Amino acid sequence: MTGWTGRNVLYFGDHVYGDLAEPSLRNGWRTGAIIGELKDEIAVYNSEAFRQKLALKSSLEHLIERLQMSKGHENIRNAREQWKVERNELKEQVKDLMHPKFGSIFRCHNNPSYFFRRLSRFADLYTWHLCNFVHYPPDRTFYPKRYSLPHERFFMRKPLFDSHHQSET
Repeated sequence: MTGWTGRNVLYFGDHVYGDLAEPSLRNGWRTGAIIGELKDEIAVYNSEAFRQKLALKSSLEHLIERLQMSKGHENIRNAREQWKVERNELKEQVKDLMHPKFGSIFRCHNNPSYFFRRLSRFADLYTWHLCNFVHYPPDRTFYPKRYSLPHERFFMRKPLFDSHHQSET
């Protein structure tokens, strides 16, 4: 019909295995997933309650990590244990904001969920509704984001190019 083949085809579907796996594996097509639940998750991510709880949880994790090496003072150990309790409570509260029974369909606490790993294997992009692409030109190219692996996080913290610390010549 169009003469398009392989990577020149973008095919959308709403089922990872039923719609996306075969076109991706057999035909080499680019695929897009329609995930209706994403709309609700984005609303939660943008809520003030979610942002506050996640920021507090991250701050507590940072404090706990920094004080793990402090063996000495009993007050430090007590504070660290109390922060662990608070952190666990916040972890459950963040999960409950998504869905009270199973949390996010994309994450299992800090890690990608099994669903997301399968989705990312067979879908080049995803959205909650196809109409979300109406504002992009037809020749728009979407590039995948690079996710840091645990061993990369330490050396990726500093920017490669820092305009504030350029050497003068």
